[in-house]
Formats: sequence, structure tokens, C-alpha cells
Amino acid sequence: MDSADEKREEGVNLLNLAMTKGKQDVKRVLERQKITEEAQTLQKFVNKKEELDQEINREIDELTLMSDNCEAKSLETLGQSAEMAFKKYTEKDKSMCKKLQENRTGQEELQQRLNALKECERQMEEERQKRSETQEKADTTAEKARQELEKWRQQIQELHDRCQAALHVMGEFRDGSSKLMEASIESKRKEEHDLHEQDIVVHRRLRDALAAATVECKQQVENCNDNLHYLKTQITTLKEEKKSKAKSGLKVVVGEIMEKLKKYEESYHQHKQTRAENEQKFEDYKKEMQDLDERLTALGEIVEAFDDIYRRVQDEVNMIWEGEGHSSLED
Repeated sequence: MDSADEKREEGVNLLNLAMTKGKQDVKRVLERQKITEEAQTLQKFVNKKEELDQEINREIDELTLMSDNCEAKSLETLGQSAEMAFKKYTEKDKSMCKKLQENRTGQEELQQRLNALKECERQMEEERQKRSETQEKADTTAEKARQELEKWRQQIQELHDRCQAALHVMGEFRDGSSKLMEASIESKRKEEHDLHEQDIVVHRRLRDALAAATVECKQQVENCNDNLHYLKTQITTLKEEKKSKAKSGLKVVVGEIMEKLKKYEESYHQHKQTRAENEQKFEDYKKEMQDLDERLTALGEIVEAFDDIYRRVQDEVNMIWEGEGHSSLED
């Protein structure tokens, strides 16, 4: 569209330029007409000069004829006639020479003006040719602008038709959208009504379920409290039994370990006494002692583990007893 606007503006400018050139052409034609009238006046003077020349030639011919006719006359009469004719024609010739000189001067001026007019005419012809070329370009540009305007008009008409079709489609779309919106609103209202009724039913069911669950939870809490009391009693009994068993077991194990230690010490002393006798046996006893040391270390770790278990059991028992309002077993 910007290119088309530029072309249209260029066409308008060319048309304005052509109109301006036309006005200038009219002005120059009037000037040329004036120059033509002056040339015609100059031609009249030239024609007048030719007439005067013809009249002089005619007078000379008459004088020649008179001279021929006077051959038979006397010299005196001829002299008088010649003198009178000479005076007459001398005065007339002077007047005619004066007029001829004036005509020559005017002719030279007119010739100069004629040359100037010819030069001006040549320039006007060149200018006319340039104007013709400019006019042709202007006509071509105007034709292109007219064709471009016709294309614009067709494009605008097509755009108008498309807009009308689009407006029609938009109108149908608006009607369809309105109907669809009304149907959607009605469906939404119905859906909300159904959802509201379903919410009421669900709330009622949830309330009944919550009431039943509350009763069931209360029963479960009571059962859990009973089970917890029973478990606490069982845990207390088991802890006491485990504690007594652990204590008795530890005592037995410690006694066995001490007896084994005594035996190991006795064996070790015996092995030390007999080391000189049998080095091989000493090595065997040494290996056995290493094994026994490892076992003692393991037994020591077991004893420490039993002590930790005993302390942990004792702490749990004390916590249970303190939780039930009794003093600790140590007290």
C-alpha cells in the first residue's frame, strides 16, 4: 500500500507539473503569435521596399524611353528637358534614397529582430519537443496511475467483499456462540443443581459414616486400652522373668568362666614348667593359650554384652515401674 500511495502521489505531481507546463505553453504560444505579427509587419516593410524598387525601375525605364523619343529633338530642347527631368528625378531620387536608407536601417533592425525571432522560435521548438516528451511521460504516468487506481479499487472491492463475508461469518458465529453460551449456562446450572443434591446426599452419608466410625473408634480405643494394660502387665512379668534368668545365667557363666580360667592358669603353669622338656608341646600349648585368650576375649565381650542387656532391661523395668507409680527396683 505504501508503494501504491507513492505512485499515486507521483502521478498527481506529474499532472500538476503538466498543468503548469500547459499554462507556460499557452503563454509561449501567445508570445510566438506576437512575434509572428511582428514578422508579418516586417514582411510588409520588405514588400513596400520591393514596390519602391519596382517604381524606381519603372521611372528609369520611362526616362530611358523619353531619352529614346527625344533623339530627334534639338539638343537645347533635350538639354532643357534633361535638366528638368534630372532635377525632378534628382529630388525624387534623393527622397527615395533617403527613404531607401531608412528602409534599409529598418530592414536591418527587422532582420535582427527576425533572427532573434528565429532563435526564439528554435528554442521554443526545442522547449515544445521537451514539453511533448514530458507530456508523454505525464500521460504514461497518468495511465499507470489510473491502472494502479483501478487495481486499488478492485482490491478495495475484494477487501470489502471479504469484510462483508467475514462480518456475516462473525454474525453467525456470534449467534452460535450465544446459543452455545446459553446452553452451556443452562447445563452448568443443571450440573450445579445435581452436584448440590449429590453433596447433600454425600454429606448425609458422611455424617452417618462418621457417627458409625466414632462409635467404632471409641470401642477400638477401649479395646486398645485394655490390650495396652494387658501388654504392660505381660511386659512387666516377662522383664522380671528375663531379669532373674539373666542374673542366674550370668552367675553360671561367670562361674564356668572362672573355673576355666583357673584350669587355664594351671595348665599354663604346667606348660611353663615343661617348656624346657618339650618345645613342641610348648608351642602347642602356646597356640592353645592364644585360642583361649581369644575365647576369653569373646567371653569378656559376651559378659559386657550381658551387662549392657541387664542395664537396659533394668532401665526399661524401672521406667515401667515409675510409669505405674512405683519406685525403681534398685530402690
